[in-house]
Amino acid sequence: MRIAIQKLSPHQLHDFIKLLDIFKDVFQMKNFERPSAEHMTELLEKDDLFVFVALSEGVVIGGLTAYSLTQYYWH
Repeated sequence: MRIAIQKLSPHQLHDFIKLLDIFKDVFQMKNFERPSAEHMTELLEKDDLFVFVALSEGVVIGGLTAYSLTQYYWH
């Protein structure tokens, strides 16, 4: 099985929805309500949120989200 890793763009809302559905199942999130499409698109447009998916034959099978936080102290 060949797996591809891809960072999502705002135009890949469908894959973001699939990833959240996987999160809902894996983390057993009862009563989970998916955010609106508009909100999810806004999230994908942000520079400090990174959404990656793992694809097998074009199907989302997993992924992760990461946030970039500005450091407030210097070394």
